[in-house]
Formats: sequence, C-alpha cells, structure tokens
Amino acid sequence: MTKAPDAPQATPAPRAQATPTREAALLAEVEALAASACDVIRSGDVIEREGTIMLLRDLLRRLPWNARPRMPLAVWVDLVDWRLAENLAVRRAPDVDSLLTPDEFAARVKPELGGAGHMFLYEACDREGYAIYGLPPCPEGDD
Repeated sequence: MTKAPDAPQATPAPRAQATPTREAALLAEVEALAASACDVIRSGDVIEREGTIMLLRDLLRRLPWNARPRMPLAVWVDLVDWRLAENLAVRRAPDVDSLLTPDEFAARVKPELGGAGHMFLYEACDREGYAIYGLPPCPEGDD
C-alpha cells in the first residue's frame, strides 16, 4: 500500500501592518502639508488656512503616537492655539519657519516640557474639536 503524498502546506497570508515604508510615506505627507500650511498661515487667507489645518489634523491622527513630524513653528502654534496661553513667547517668536519635532516644540513652549512632545502631538490632532468649539466649561465648584 502506498502512502498518499502530503498536501502542500499553505503559507499564511501576511498580516496587514503599517510597514515602516507606509509610516515614512505618511510622515513625509504630513511634513509636506505642514510646510504648505506655513505658507497659507503667512498669506492670511483664513478660509484656506482652516481647510489646510483640518487636513493636517486628519493626517496627524493617522500617525503613531510616538511619531516625530518636523513642522514649522507657525504651524505648531496654529494647531495648538486653543491650548496655549495668550502671553507665551512662542506666539511671538520670529523664527516661524523653524522646523521642530514635537519635543522641540514642547521645549519652546516651556523648557520643562522638553520631553512632552507626545502631549502636543495629541493636542494638535484635536480629536475633541476644542479648536472649533472651545474648551468645555469646568464643572461647578472646580477652579
């Protein structure tokens, strides 16, 4: 009696993962749009600025939490404007075209925050819509 040949083993399909190439392409897209956003901010066209910033926020939301996009200072300030105190020096900095990572921007806001770039990247995404609708009121009794 002859033994039937073993059936060929099926190789599992590769899992869909974000490859470094895909992440690098997304990061490059974010940085290119951020450079364009800087020009739009400088132009003063409010409608184009809002649309560009909205597109940039959408791209930022797709980045991993530990991404380090280099964006112009003016763009960082615009993205987190709703979160920054009015009297911060970073709002009046002359080097608006300086490319900064999240950690570098955090350090510009306040030197002690130098390692808290992920916080500003999260705030730049504005998932809650605070840039549009404002911060929610504090519950009564909280100061």
